[in-house]
Amino acid sequence: MKDEVFAELQEAKDMILSLNIKVSRKRTYKEHQTSKKITLKTCTPILKSPCFTGFLGVLVCIKSLESLYETLIESNRLRYLTTYRLSQDHIELFFGSIRMHGGHNDNPNARQFKGIYRKLLCHMELKSAESGNCVPLEHISILMCSSALKSINETAASTRPDDDEAETSEQESLGENLERASQLLHNTQFWEYKEQVVGYIAGYVARSLLKKIKCTACIESLLAKEKKVFHKFVSVRDEGGLVYASQDTYDICKITEEVLRKYMCVQDFKMTSIIHAKIMYTVLKKNVGNNNFFAVTTEHICGSLHQINIIRLVAEKYLMIRCYHMCKLDNLTSNVNSKRKLFKKQIQREGN
Repeated sequence: MKDEVFAELQEAKDMILSLNIKVSRKRTYKEHQTSKKITLKTCTPILKSPCFTGFLGVLVCIKSLESLYETLIESNRLRYLTTYRLSQDHIELFFGSIRMHGGHNDNPNARQFKGIYRKLLCHMELKSAESGNCVPLEHISILMCSSALKSINETAASTRPDDDEAETSEQESLGENLERASQLLHNTQFWEYKEQVVGYIAGYVARSLLKKIKCTACIESLLAKEKKVFHKFVSVRDEGGLVYASQDTYDICKITEEVLRKYMCVQDFKMTSIIHAKIMYTVLKKNVGNNNFFAVTTEHICGSLHQINIIRLVAEKYLMIRCYHMCKLDNLTSNVNSKRKLFKKQIQREGN
């Protein structure tokens, strides 16, 4: 396959180098005291002509593609190259979408551009216009950040078979034991139990991710090979179905809990999307680049990418569990009666 592609690239390169263009030059000379104008036509190589830009760009792309193959594929960093995603078409489609949202105004100011960009980023994906400068060859969401789970599964060299069992909902799968364990985190008296509680929740985090991740190296990094100190509570509650989290999974959960508690110390604390993003940013800033976390994944072809994504997955899952528990406690302690609950029977009778 490599020889065929490189042979075609060499053929295209030779064809461009052999192209000539006719250049007309007007000259004036005197003959018998009279001025005469003549047109000289000469053949010039296309790369030395005034319209050399596009042909030179093709040669540069061919040379760059050969260098990328030698650097990334032959060194076993990547398995293949998606050359279309390296083109400039995506930027052109993005600019076309911005112009399309501006109506007759194709030169938006900073405030208008901010609103259009926010709409494209949050509410919809790019849709190419029929009158654009380029036509998309495939659907690529250039503004959407792919999830960590999707990134791991798409770049997994070795995958496990998918489970056909239906996944239960997150609220049902937390269970009574997890709720009791989470309650201990709110009480400052149980310092000796916090390590065990975080270890218990870390086991649930690992168990949840095992159902979704296909990379065997990442799965191996989530599970413990031997029991640790923070597995005591898991051992007490284990009847054959619980999971023992690895040291790295526990450390990420512990750091996420510490960052969350710093924000919870603020008066009138409320978990919002902004606070959630700040917590995730702080956790990733502390952990990304630390080769001590999930060292097994760094041996993978896309090791650094998997390492970042597995840290993000563990932190997001742990934070989701804690947010779910905090919301449940707020609902139990609030004195406001729900109108939906109060008038449920009445609404049902009126509907009948």
